[in-house]
Amino acid sequence: MRLQLDLNQKPNYSKDYRALHELFNVPLTGLTSEQTRFFHYAFRNEINVFRRTCDYSGEKFLSQFPPDSPYKVYKHEIRWGENFDVASRDYDPSRSFFQQFHELQLEIPRMGTVVDNTVENSPYINCVTRCRDCYMIFASGTCEDCLYSINLERSKTTMEASIAHECTYCYYVVSCRNCYNLDFGISCESCADSRFLYDCRGCKHCFLCVGLDNQEYHILNKKYTKAEYEEEIKKYLLLDHERINQCFEALKQMRLDYPHKYANIINCEHCTGNDISYSQNCLENYITEYSQDCIDGSSLRKCKNCLDFNLRGDPWEMCYNCMSCGYGVYHLMMCFDCRNDCSYLTYCDSCPSSHHCFGCVGLKNQEYCVLNKQYSKAEYEVEVWRIIRRMKEDGERGNFFPPYCSPHALNNSMTNEYFQIDEKLALELWFTRMNKEAENVYDPALVYTGSLDTDEISFDDVKGKILLCSETGKPYNIQKREFEILKNKGLPLPDKHWRTRLEERDREFIFPRTLHKRIASDTWNEIMSSVPEIYKVRERF
Repeated sequence: MRLQLDLNQKPNYSKDYRALHELFNVPLTGLTSEQTRFFHYAFRNEINVFRRTCDYSGEKFLSQFPPDSPYKVYKHEIRWGENFDVASRDYDPSRSFFQQFHELQLEIPRMGTVVDNTVENSPYINCVTRCRDCYMIFASGTCEDCLYSINLERSKTTMEASIAHECTYCYYVVSCRNCYNLDFGISCESCADSRFLYDCRGCKHCFLCVGLDNQEYHILNKKYTKAEYEEEIKKYLLLDHERINQCFEALKQMRLDYPHKYANIINCEHCTGNDISYSQNCLENYITEYSQDCIDGSSLRKCKNCLDFNLRGDPWEMCYNCMSCGYGVYHLMMCFDCRNDCSYLTYCDSCPSSHHCFGCVGLKNQEYCVLNKQYSKAEYEVEVWRIIRRMKEDGERGNFFPPYCSPHALNNSMTNEYFQIDEKLALELWFTRMNKEAENVYDPALVYTGSLDTDEISFDDVKGKILLCSETGKPYNIQKREFEILKNKGLPLPDKHWRTRLEERDREFIFPRTLHKRIASDTWNEIMSSVPEIYKVRERF
C-alpha cells in the first residue's frame, strides 16, 4: 500500500525530536518524516536489477544500475578489492557545493551491487551482507539458502518473505519472527507447521486462523483433536493457485472482523511506529530492532541516538539525516551508502572505513578529505568552515542532498516502492525517470506453457525455460532450489514474476509508514497507528 506524498504539509516537531536534534547543531530541515523518507528512499535501489557490462573488466554482470546509467559501474569484487586513484577537486566558493559534489560523483566508479566480502555463492542479490547460497534477496543479512525476499534477517531456507527475522523453512511470510515451516503467514511470532495465519503467536498445526495465542490443531479458528485435525486438514493439502487464492480471500474476510493490534511491537518500551522489537524510546520508527532513543527512522538495527535515519545501523550511533549507512558507524550527518567503521563524515557518498571527511565520494580508509582532496587536520577544519559558512548563506546547511545527486532514477528507487509517484511529480522535484519497456524482452521459443504442479513435473521440464507473469506478462524463470523447496512443501510453481509477487505481498499486508489517530476498540483510547481505517484496531496486545 503506497503512501501519497503531501509536499505542502508542514512538520510538527515534538519536544523529543527537538531535544535529539540539538545534538547535531544544524538547522531544522522543515520536512515531515514522510517527506524526509521520500527523499532518502530516492537514493537507494534495492530490488531493481539489470544486466550490464562492468566498466572496468568488460564482464557482463547483474547490477542495480541500468546499462545507460551516467555513472561508471564496477563489479563489487573489483570496487572492494582494488585501490583506485579517485578524482578530487578544490572547493570553489563561487559555485554551489552540491553541484561540485555531483560532478565528482560522475567521475567516481560505483559498485554494481551493494554487497561486501562476507557474501558467499550469491551473485544475484543487492544490499546484502553475511549471506550464503541465496538468490534474489534484498536488504537482508545473515541468511542462508533463501530466495525472493526483502528485509530478511538471520533466516534459513525461506522464500517469498518480507520483513522476517529468525525464520526457517518458511514460504510467503510477512512481518514474522522466529517461525518454522510456516507458509502464508502474516504478523506471526513463534509459529510452526501451519499455513494461512494472521497475528498468531506460539501456534502449531493451525490452518486459516486469526489472532490465536499458543494454540494447536485449529482450522478457521475452530479447535480439533489431533486425530480430527489430521483428517480435516486432508481437504486442504492440495493447494493449486486457485485454492491458494480462495484461502487468501477467506483470510482477508476474517481480518476485516478481527481487531488488529495497533502496531506490531514486541518487547519494547515507549516506542511508536510498526514492526519494532526489543527497543526503547524509538518514536515513529519502522522495521526497527535492538535500538534506543531513535526518532523518524526505518529499517534500523542496533542504533542509538539517531534522527531522520533510514537503513541500517548494526551498530550506528549519533547519526542524523542519513540513508543506507551502517556496520560500525558513529556521528554521520547527511550521508548515504557509507559503511564499515566510519565516523565524523558529513555529506559523503560511499566512503567505507573513512573518518573526518566532508563532501567526499568513493574513498576507502581515508581521513581529513574535502571533495576527495587530502588535507592536514588543521587545513581540513578551515576548509570545512568555509563550505559550511557558504551553505548557511545559501540555506543549504543541514539539508539532505538535492535530487540530482541521487545515483538512481526515481522510478528505479525505493521511493517508487513506498510512495505514489508519476512523471509529473518526478519532473517537479528534479528527479530523473527511466524507460523500463525493455524488461519484457525474451525468446518466444523458450516459453513454458505446461503444468505448474510440482507433483506432475520435474525440474528438467522447466530448466532453461521462460515463464510469463499471468498479471504483467514479464518473463521469469525457475531456479532448481526454488523447485525443490516448493515440491517438498507440495506447493505449485509461481504463476507470476517475482517482482509482482513481492509487490502484492507488500501492498496487501504492509501498511504505509505513517501514523494517524485511531480509537481503540477495546479501550476507547485515542492511539497512533499505521493500520488503515478499514480495519478495527485494539490497544492491548
